[in-house]
Amino acid sequence: MSPLHADSTSRSRATEELRARPRVRSRVGRALLVSAGTSSLGLAVLGIWLPVLPTTPLVLLAAWLFSLSSERFHSLLLESRLFGPIISDWERHRALPVRVKILTVVILAVSISISSAWLVFAHGKPAWAIVVALIGIAVAAFVLRIPTRPKVEAEER
Repeated sequence: MSPLHADSTSRSRATEELRARPRVRSRVGRALLVSAGTSSLGLAVLGIWLPVLPTTPLVLLAAWLFSLSSERFHSLLLESRLFGPIISDWERHRALPVRVKILTVVILAVSISISSAWLVFAHGKPAWAIVVALIGIAVAAFVLRIPTRPKVEAEER
């Protein structure tokens, strides 16, 4: 079985498992959850470029909100080339690969360093640089506290 086929099969399995979950039945409740999921996904996309917005947790939040409110949006998110693997991996293992965690922390550290230096040297605002650095440390700690998927399972994929 090709890796591509195996990945789509696991995504389908994850989607089928989610169909069994209790879903919000009221129109207002679904609309609120879809709105919250869309907002979370929008912030996640911004988080790709902005240092203090954690992309992965916001994508996972959007996936959870869509799983409760809209099978269509949840399926679209699972089928996304950018976010689908992160979500299906999370739904299967409730953990992130070490590669994703390292990449997240490195990108965060670089962007926080650049932002802090810009605040200090271009604007003379060291207090704001400290605030940005503290937020970055909090986000890094949050990402590092997410369980790490064992390497053996990562290599089986």
